[in-house]
Amino acid sequence: MEDTAIAHFDDPAAGTPPEPPTLAVLVTYHEEGALLREALESLLGQPDGPDVILVHDDASTDPAARHLPDDPRITLLRAPSNVGPAVARNRLAAATTADYVHFHDADDLFLPDWSAVVRDALLEGPDVVLTELSTMGSGGRQVTERLLGLAALERDAVDPVRHALAGAIQPAAGTYRRTVFHAVGGYREALWQSEDLDFHVRLLASRPSLRVIDRPLAVLRLRPEGRSRADALGPWRNAVAAYRLLATELDPTYRPDLAAAAARAAARLYALGDVAAAREAFWLAEELGPPPWAGRGPLYAAVARRWGGLSAERLASAYRRLLPAALRARLRRRTSGG
Repeated sequence: MEDTAIAHFDDPAAGTPPEPPTLAVLVTYHEEGALLREALESLLGQPDGPDVILVHDDASTDPAARHLPDDPRITLLRAPSNVGPAVARNRLAAATTADYVHFHDADDLFLPDWSAVVRDALLEGPDVVLTELSTMGSGGRQVTERLLGLAALERDAVDPVRHALAGAIQPAAGTYRRTVFHAVGGYREALWQSEDLDFHVRLLASRPSLRVIDRPLAVLRLRPEGRSRADALGPWRNAVAAYRLLATELDPTYRPDLAAAAARAAARLYALGDVAAAREAFWLAEELGPPPWAGRGPLYAAVARRWGGLSAERLASAYRRLLPAALRARLRRRTSGG
């Protein structure tokens, strides 16, 4: 990755130090209630916090205004009808002139050093700062210490676009130069789910200067009523739609990665019971691929290559129904030599 030139503020030859870049935190809210106050209070007390906080209330029946802390940096925007997160984020970004923007869901928390670490990184002048996230379940129990696997990006070990295709980067992980956000077109408003996956792939394909921090600086709360959990099929259906669009926009060298991603989505759709959507996703994978069927057993891969992914999923489903889990585990150990 290219390194961005850094001005040394203590060098007399450098003249008057520039003003530090301004930072806006942009929060999307839809029926999260008191969790919004908790999210904002986890940020407001931090030294060197954001210059402005904008909250977009997406036509909630429990208005965000009831749950806003009293702080002059906070401004509320409210939509008259439900428009979805992609539209909300684009509206928020259009409503600020800050140099950098950070998007945050109303139910996710900032860790105590978020502001200090991100502000320090922004002084280096990158286009994008990515930080790790942890996840928290009910009762405050940590589920995942590092969700995004950013260590590989920090070491320049993988292509950022391939990393974004292999696992979606969440809004709370990113802080973006506002002009770069607009230059790639912001969020694709037709996508109501998996919009983050699509946005980050397009963003990283533009080859921005990137600063990666392999430290969790925010916490995602995993809630049963969260968008992706309340609608389990939505993220995968929208991901397939995103892959189809990205295939026309990305360099052709990424077609194998898109094929593998479409095949993964197809398998999840099949497991969730949407056979028609799974069939469409497998067709897309074959059109872009063929997919590598990575991580699948040799029999699955052989059937998929000969008769297609849907046939392989049907065979795998029958295998799981007919053989007890303990026997399947024993067979896996035997075939792997364990």
